[in-house]
Amino acid sequence: MKNNCKTIAEAIMASDGAFSKNIIRHCSACEECNRLAVSWEKLRPAQAIPSTEIPLSVDFAVLTAAKNLAVKKTRHKVMIKRILYYSSAAACLLLACMIYLHEYRSQAAQNKIMQKSWDWTGFEKESFELNAAVEISSAYMTIGSNKNEALEKFVQNNFDYDNQ
Repeated sequence: MKNNCKTIAEAIMASDGAFSKNIIRHCSACEECNRLAVSWEKLRPAQAIPSTEIPLSVDFAVLTAAKNLAVKKTRHKVMIKRILYYSSAAACLLLACMIYLHEYRSQAAQNKIMQKSWDWTGFEKESFELNAAVEISSAYMTIGSNKNEALEKFVQNNFDYDNQ
């Protein structure tokens, strides 16, 4: 493309529907510029559609809705993170309280057992009765030839240990 063709191509694209005599003369002599002029005439109806400007109120409404949606998504993420953190903290506190109370109850039970005083008053009497019963039954078992007879004698024998 020559310099002259470049200026003609610019003039074709800048024209608003009617070409000047200079452009028509050049297009009849130059095949390339003629094809550009024909193609440009076919595209002219597409360019004729007026570009309407969006009203500012609609533009601001769209921008506000987009901002609110972004903030809403961010709020949900933040809220979910907070719930996760707070529930984790609550679980840790619950676990710590359970461990502390278990240790406290164990220590309290141990202290209660250690503080309980044992009553040994009946132990000596019961121990003596048990020891006497074992000795008597052993004596009857060895003396008598019939073991059932010895057992009957032991059962019939009612000692009063408190009065002896």
